[in-house]
Amino acid sequence: MKSKLPWFHNTIGFRLIPALILLLSLSMNVLSNQNDEEQNFEDEEPISDVVDAGSRGICSVEPSENLRLTALAPAVRIGETLKSQPSFWFYSPYTLDNQITARFNMLKEDDKNFVEPIEIPLPNNPGFFQVSIPEKYILEKNLDYNWYLSVICNPQDESQNIVLQGWIHRIQDNDFLGDDRLPWYDQVDALAVKRCGDKTNEDLKQEWETLLDSVADQLDENRRNYWNNIIDQPMNCLGN
Repeated sequence: MKSKLPWFHNTIGFRLIPALILLLSLSMNVLSNQNDEEQNFEDEEPISDVVDAGSRGICSVEPSENLRLTALAPAVRIGETLKSQPSFWFYSPYTLDNQITARFNMLKEDDKNFVEPIEIPLPNNPGFFQVSIPEKYILEKNLDYNWYLSVICNPQDESQNIVLQGWIHRIQDNDFLGDDRLPWYDQVDALAVKRCGDKTNEDLKQEWETLLDSVADQLDENRRNYWNNIIDQPMNCLGN
């Protein structure tokens, strides 16, 4: 909706416009990193925050490590799954010494509180780890879901939390022809589980690197550097 404010026509008004544009831009960046229950599900190509751009306080990681909290998810499109209860994979740069916790939840088009926030134990050492949603939650077919992973940096100040968010869509079985690779989330999970069972298999490692390389071009240069640095990081597997 166009605004017709009279003060736009004077000199002071024109000088204020750049400042207002900057202020609005900063506000949108802050909002994009929050778990907003008014998320717009009508966007044609939802943008995901899959790489943490920076951290503060006890969530900080030494710059020399060049590693960030990362979600194994597409950045510019909705990742798909065939499963009613898919698993998600993330990279954590933290150690047990960081003494921080994480929280996962998910929103749905017609149910804003689809997955209530659940506490996620981070691995004791840096590496990839799996998040599975509780059995009581079943993804419906042909619906978009917006998931969030939050690292709690400061329980007294949630503005300091690191928040990643992305999208997942459960497709109909007959939409998957089986001639190509599995949908994104299923492919990541299947390959990660294989790597957990055979961590020294070079063929699986190469397949993993190729899969993750497919997302790099979707990221800006800064986030792409972090993404590329986590590709060959170790797996944190249940029971290992």
